[in-house]
Amino acid sequence: CNGIETPRLLLLAANESNPNGIANNSSGLVGKNMMDHSGIHCSFQSKDPLWVGRGPAQSAAMVGYRDGSFRRDHAAFLIIMNNLNRNLAETQVALEKGYEGKELQREIRERTTHSVYWDIMLEVLPSEENRLTLSKTRKDALGLACPDIYYDVGDYTRRGRIAAQEKLREIAALFKGQEVVVTTEFVPNNHIMGGNIMGDTPQNGVVNSYCRTYDHDNLWLPGGGAMPSSSVVNSTLSMAALGLRAADDLLKSLE
Repeated sequence: CNGIETPRLLLLAANESNPNGIANNSSGLVGKNMMDHSGIHCSFQSKDPLWVGRGPAQSAAMVGYRDGSFRRDHAAFLIIMNNLNRNLAETQVALEKGYEGKELQREIRERTTHSVYWDIMLEVLPSEENRLTLSKTRKDALGLACPDIYYDVGDYTRRGRIAAQEKLREIAALFKGQEVVVTTEFVPNNHIMGGNIMGDTPQNGVVNSYCRTYDHDNLWLPGGGAMPSSSVVNSTLSMAALGLRAADDLLKSLE
């Protein structure tokens, strides 16, 4: 279930019996607690050639920063060690430096074989302030209210970004890296979570641990929208697992 369209449909379906939207009477949390993995990037030129671009696009990750006592103070993060071919990006840099002809070819080869480009994903906490509501002014092609989304990563994640930036510079130094760039602006990873969040009571969740809505016994909402926390890894497998768990519960209810 899509973390945007699912809560939007639930809110659009409001009626006399469910004035706040479907599955929203008990908790009022439909459309709230939206999350993504906010990201930054790191790039540099390593001292030794690495020859990235051979094999899978992502061959390794540094997972040691996804948990620890530091999470009392700042968000966890994951460093994805990309194995992407860097020819295009490094060609652009070489051209900007003014290289031409055979010197350009040599520079592209040199830069590409030493190129490092990593993605960093940060944990975002669930917050009712990060929410989806129905627009009062915009409508889609069907005449239905478009979603308005209010989102801020929060200071916890911003502090995590600072910690990640410090660690990235430290790691780049171990590579004897040159031209080290650690970005500061957050970028989305489009891992949409929350919106019909899971909880252990009808007051703190839209669905239970089986993704079954508290307000309607015959409605399950599996997928990323049910996830109560984000962690720092791609949420696809968790979404699939929730779908299987919900399917088992649905079948059991039919016995």
